[in-house]
Amino acid sequence: MYYQAKQESEENVQIMMELEIQYQKTPFYGSRRMTVILKQKGYQVNRKRVQRLMNKLGMDNICKTQTKQNK
Repeated sequence: MYYQAKQESEENVQIMMELEIQYQKTPFYGSRRMTVILKQKGYQVNRKRVQRLMNKLGMDNICKTQTKQNK
């Protein structure tokens, strides 16, 4: 195999655990609100990182945004 994926860092594992706990409480929060919550808890994260970790965990918010097709 040409490329071997790296394991997640210890900090990312901690963030993923926090995301799972918060997702259990508020499954309708998206990456933007999750980022704010993690920052309040003292983690240094940005939205792209939170999005990537949420996708890796298979999290999807319940309330989808309304698009032009849905109107």
